[in-house]
Amino acid sequence: MNSFLRFDAQTAVFGLLLLLGILGFEALLFQVPIAAVAIPCLLGIGLAIVFYRRQRQESALLAKLKYMTHQIEQGLLEYRITQIPPSAELAPVAWHFNSALDQVETYMREVSGCFQAARKHQFHRRPNPVGIQGSFAKSLSNIEASIDTMEKNYLHNLRESLFSQLGQMKTQNLLASLKRSQHDLSVITEQMRQVEQTSSRASTIISDSRVSLGAVIAKLTGIISKIDIMKDSSLELRSNSREITDVTTLIASIADQTNLLALNAAIEAARAGEHGRGFAVVADEVRKLAENTKHATTRINQTVQKFTHATQAIVADTDNMASMTDESKVAIAEFERAIAEVSTISLESYGNVTFAQMVGEIALAKLNQLIYLQNGYRVVETDLNSNEADAVMVDYQATELGKWLHRGAGASQYSHLPSYTRIDQPHHQAHSHIQAAMACLQKNWQTSPELQGKMVEDFKWAEHYSLEVAGYLNAIVGEKQTFEAPAAGAKPSDVELF
Repeated sequence: MNSFLRFDAQTAVFGLLLLLGILGFEALLFQVPIAAVAIPCLLGIGLAIVFYRRQRQESALLAKLKYMTHQIEQGLLEYRITQIPPSAELAPVAWHFNSALDQVETYMREVSGCFQAARKHQFHRRPNPVGIQGSFAKSLSNIEASIDTMEKNYLHNLRESLFSQLGQMKTQNLLASLKRSQHDLSVITEQMRQVEQTSSRASTIISDSRVSLGAVIAKLTGIISKIDIMKDSSLELRSNSREITDVTTLIASIADQTNLLALNAAIEAARAGEHGRGFAVVADEVRKLAENTKHATTRINQTVQKFTHATQAIVADTDNMASMTDESKVAIAEFERAIAEVSTISLESYGNVTFAQMVGEIALAKLNQLIYLQNGYRVVETDLNSNEADAVMVDYQATELGKWLHRGAGASQYSHLPSYTRIDQPHHQAHSHIQAAMACLQKNWQTSPELQGKMVEDFKWAEHYSLEVAGYLNAIVGEKQTFEAPAAGAKPSDVELF
C-alpha cells in the first residue's frame, strides 16, 4: 500500500497549517513583506485542502472496507462497495474485494443451489462454473463429480429400496404360500398313509380268505370222495338187490314145486288108500324141497346182512356229508363276509386316493398362481426381455391357472361347485395388477418414486387377490366333500368324490 497510508493525513494537514502559522507569525515579527509570506501560505493551504480531501476519500473508502470485512465476518456476502473514487489509493483494493466477494457469493450460490436441489433429489441442477476462477472453479468441478456420485447412489438406493420392499413382500407371502402348500402336502401324505393302511388290511383279509377258500376246497374234495364211496356202496347195494331177487325167484320156484308135490302127494294118497308107497316117495321129495328151502333161506339172510351193512355205510356217509356241508356253509359265509369287507376297504381306498388326487390338483393350482407372482417379481429384478416376462405377459386365461380353470381338470371336475364360479374374478384382478406393474417397467421407473410406489401397490393388490384365489380353491375341497359325500354318519375320509 502507498506510504501515504502509513501516517495520519489529518495530523499532517494540521501540522502544515501550524507550520504556516508559525511562518506568518515570524514574518510579522521580523516585518517580512506580506507577499513573501502569503504565497507559501496559500500554497500550503491549497496543498492542505487537497490532502484533506484525499484524506476524506481514503477514510470513507477505508470505512467501507472495514464494514465489508465486518459483513464477511458475519457471513454476509451481499454487501458491495459502491461509488469508489477512481483516484483513491484504495480503489483497486475495493474493486478486488468486490470481485472476490462476487466469486465467493457466486460459488456459495452455486453450491447451495446444487445441494438444495440434490436434497430434493433433483440432480439435474449442476454447478455453473462460468465466471468462477481458480480453486473455486476446481471446487465446483469436484462438487459436480460429487453430485454425479450422489445421483448414482440415490438411484441405486432407490432401486435397492424397491427391491427391498418387493423382496420383503415376496418373502413374507412366499413363506405363507409355502406353509399352505406344506399343509396341503401333509394332507396328501396323511391320505396316502391311510391308503397304505387300508391296502394292508385288504391284503391280510385276502390272504386269510385264501386260507378259508383252501379249507372249503378241501372239504368239497372230501365230499366228492364220500360221494364216490356212496356211489360204490350204491352199486354194491344194487348188486345185492339182484341177488335177493334171484333168491326170491328160487324160493318162488321151490314153493311152486312144493305145491305141486303136495298136490301129487294128495292125489297119490287118494288113489292108494292103504297103499302109501307113492306117498313115501312124495314125502321124500318134500324133504329135499324143504332142504333146498332152508338153504335158500340161509342165502337170503346172508344177502340181507350185506344189504344192511351197505345201508349203514350209506347212512354214515350221508351223515358225514351233511356235517361237511354245514361246515362248508360256515366257511362260505365267512368267505363272503371277507369278500364284502375287502370290497368296502377297496371303496374306502378309492375314496382316499381320489381325495388325495383332488388335494394334489388344488395344491398344484395354487402353486401355479404362486409361480406366476414370483415370475412377476423376477421380471422387476431382471428386465422385460426374459423368460419370466414371457410367462407373465400373457392373457389371464392363458396362464397355467387360467388353463386349469377354463379348459383343464378344474372346468371338467369342479365347475358345478359354488366356489369355482368365484375364482375367476380375483384371478383376473391379480393378473391385471401384475400387468399394470409390468407396464411401469416400460417407463422411466428407476428415477420415478411415483412409478415405484405404484408398482409396490400393484404387487400388494396382486398378492391380496391371489390369497382370495387360494381361499376359493381351498373351499372347493370342502364343497366337494359336502355335496358329494355318502350318507350321514360316514367318516370324513369315507367320501365319494366322483
